[in-house]
Amino acid sequence: MGMYSTEKNVQILIAVLKANHIKKVVVSPGTTNISFIVSMMNDGGFEMYSAVDERGAAYMACGLSSESGEPVVITCTGATASRNYFPGLTEAYHRKIPILAVTASQDLVRCGNLSPQFIDRTVQPNDSVRISVQVPIVRNNEDEYDATLKINRAVLELFRHGGGPAHINLASSYTNAFSVEDLSHVRIIKRYYYNDRLPQVPKCDKIAIIVGNHKQFSEELTHAIDIFCGLYNALVIVDHSSHYWGKYRILPTIVTCQEQHRTDLFDFDLLIHIGEEHGDYYTEPIAKAAKNVWRVSPDGEIRDPFRKLSYIFEMNEEDFFNYYTKDKKNTKPNHEYYDSIRKEVNDIYLKIPDLPFSNIWIAQQVIPKFPADACLELGVSNTMRSWTFFDFPKETYVLANTGCRGIDGAVPTLLGMSLACSEKIHYAVMGDLTFFYSFNVLGNRHVGRNLRILLVNNGCGQEFNIYPNRAYRIFEGNHDRINEYIAAGGHTGTKSKQLVKHFAEDLGFKYMTASSKEDFIKVLPIFMNDKMNQSMLFEVFTDVDDENDALKKIRNVKVDTSAALKSKIKSLLGR
Repeated sequence: MGMYSTEKNVQILIAVLKANHIKKVVVSPGTTNISFIVSMMNDGGFEMYSAVDERGAAYMACGLSSESGEPVVITCTGATASRNYFPGLTEAYHRKIPILAVTASQDLVRCGNLSPQFIDRTVQPNDSVRISVQVPIVRNNEDEYDATLKINRAVLELFRHGGGPAHINLASSYTNAFSVEDLSHVRIIKRYYYNDRLPQVPKCDKIAIIVGNHKQFSEELTHAIDIFCGLYNALVIVDHSSHYWGKYRILPTIVTCQEQHRTDLFDFDLLIHIGEEHGDYYTEPIAKAAKNVWRVSPDGEIRDPFRKLSYIFEMNEEDFFNYYTKDKKNTKPNHEYYDSIRKEVNDIYLKIPDLPFSNIWIAQQVIPKFPADACLELGVSNTMRSWTFFDFPKETYVLANTGCRGIDGAVPTLLGMSLACSEKIHYAVMGDLTFFYSFNVLGNRHVGRNLRILLVNNGCGQEFNIYPNRAYRIFEGNHDRINEYIAAGGHTGTKSKQLVKHFAEDLGFKYMTASSKEDFIKVLPIFMNDKMNQSMLFEVFTDVDDENDALKKIRNVKVDTSAALKSKIKSLLGR
């Protein structure tokens, strides 16, 4: 085996090329791409050709690829050399010839700074390459993660949807050291299609499906997932935006949020990811701890939020699960893994103490009473967190803007939902910062009688006042300092008892309010009434300290000795 450059991005690129059996390379002379060229020379497994003229090199690659049926790499130095690739790459684009153009670059931070022999390659003509990525010099773990994904994306695009050219702009630090012998630690991502022979599900103990924000499930897809889980002793991890209501549904938040309790039940061997962004703050860490991640999506894009992605399956989810269950559907279901986690979840639910009057306490009261045929929209951040501690007892349609987790669209989204389905009551829960951001939409003349807004008003952005937030730690829990410029305290009436009341009533809403548990319990039945005679706005006033106490209590229901000791040490020494 040869000696590879110590430049990490070069190692990653060569490993991905070898894993995809790409060995033909047309090399043009230069200095900036020396690390890449010498590493391929030392490897000895590449079929290399020299071409001085980059325009001719690109066309040589077209001929070499079309005749051999294999992808071809072309590589050149910095400055104007890469501009000469465009005629050949355009030809390759229109003929779907898999040419990978690797243009070497000085450090990308020199872009736009009048650096000698540096040109901007961030934009390519539309019909020259299918994808173009900028791969930086790898200086830390984040750079390595970035480079790994980008290189995998570019190389896989050579074969996708009929194939075609791709571009990698590879930054170099001009290191002359070639001492690395092993490329085995580089992560390789593979893409599969429906008609491919798919890899086997590995024999392992802990398999889970994690569902991010997802459209409502068809009966067929739910059935396919349930059969898969029964065959492979698997389960389905959800949040409130997942919409899976099959036999193996687990909302794990009450366990995964615990600060002083650790269980190995969530040490997944294989995690199958479907849907989009996940809305549960406490599930992401356990997903990132998975040993291996597969993603299933019709778009086939490489999405790697958990940083363990190995396979992407470009196909419908139902087709994926049916593939792995065909000819096995008469096997007796095994749900031991599901049962063990369900027991863990239920055990903690039974131990939840009395909580202060807060968004979390409100969720605890409302969720068991929520009507199955209604719709619920949750505000993001603190509200989404608070309501994800508890699961609905029956199928409920819940929506949250988890795509961006912005506060600006909650009320307009609710209105849009209510207009699309006027025969249903549409509920929403949100904090005051979210509500006031876009509450003017309630003056829209299309507002009907089917809105129920539960406004939790503590006079500021609670998200920034909770004890795990950076602002809370920086200002040592001083809410006045946090609210001054970070949590937007003191705006929109500062918990005025009249502002929202007048606004709501003047627009024809029935207005209700509560400032204590007793008041809330009295008013709640009216708010949950299924008669659509009038839209309602229920404003509940809470205190930031009570909100914090509730969060601390629910995150410390179960305490392990070792976990408690670790938490104590962390509080003394910092992370």
